[in-house]
Amino acid sequence: MQHPLHAPQAHHAMRAVLDLLPGLPVMDGAIDLEAADGQRIQHLASELDSLIELIHRAVAAIGHLLMLAAQAASDGELNSHALAGLGRLLAELGDLAVWATVVNAHCQHLNGNAPLGGEG
Repeated sequence: MQHPLHAPQAHHAMRAVLDLLPGLPVMDGAIDLEAADGQRIQHLASELDSLIELIHRAVAAIGHLLMLAAQAASDGELNSHALAGLGRLLAELGDLAVWATVVNAHCQHLNGNAPLGGEG
């Protein structure tokens, strides 16, 4: 079985989300999902689902690599700047996953697929 991060004809979820964002309405400097077209919201929600899954798989893969690299780090063979860089990347990916999850929940709510904020 091929690893999902290396699937042929890989879907570029982050690029798809970034391509959709400029077409969304903005109010007071923030995306106004409630004013957006229903099809665009549904498409955005689908791409956010893919992006969230990709982030979780990527963070897990990096975590696995860090476990394997722990010995090299303790022996001083691994550059501390590389570890710090990975830490910053993981923090940014975590922030992106949170943002994507919040926006996706709002999209799902607007599509009638899920309650938002305990409504229902």
